[in-house]
Amino acid sequence: DVPIVMTQYAVDTLRARDPHIYLERIPRGIDTRVFYPLDKQYARKLLHKDIADRFIVGNIGRFFDRKQIGRSLEAFAKVIADGKHKNWLFYYHGDITDQESLGQGKTLIGEDGLVERYGINEQFTYTKGIEVGRGIPEHIMNVIHNSMDVLVSSSQGEGWGLPIVQSLSCG
Repeated sequence: DVPIVMTQYAVDTLRARDPHIYLERIPRGIDTRVFYPLDKQYARKLLHKDIADRFIVGNIGRFFDRKQIGRSLEAFAKVIADGKHKNWLFYYHGDITDQESLGQGKTLIGEDGLVERYGINEQFTYTKGIEVGRGIPEHIMNVIHNSMDVLVSSSQGEGWGLPIVQSLSCG
């Protein structure tokens, strides 16, 4: 993760305090040359061939307390519990090995993970190979957003809510 600021003033102010700070300036709004609607089936085939016919509920964010990913998983489990939504899939885009959460004894997948706890193993997937701080190219993020039917956010607070705005730009 890197700090994201919206104005050159913010860049200048932060760099005055720390000239070596790595941050990203994203002007107010979204670059619609980067985040734009794609054909949903095309986006899904690029992402993973086995999700083409699923209804995808997505969540994008770090796996730590403030983001409350567990609330999204719990709500998803309640919705699919009646068995009427067998084609629904919860797609998580984030670092499942986030050291902050693992340090608190929290896991997403595996024997003690939230996915197992809520019994949604067969209806859960995630982006493989994500690590905090590495980032994902914007064109791939555009494909991820376009593959979802709905993006949910159970975060307790956002400074900017970038995934929400990106998703809106994708239609």
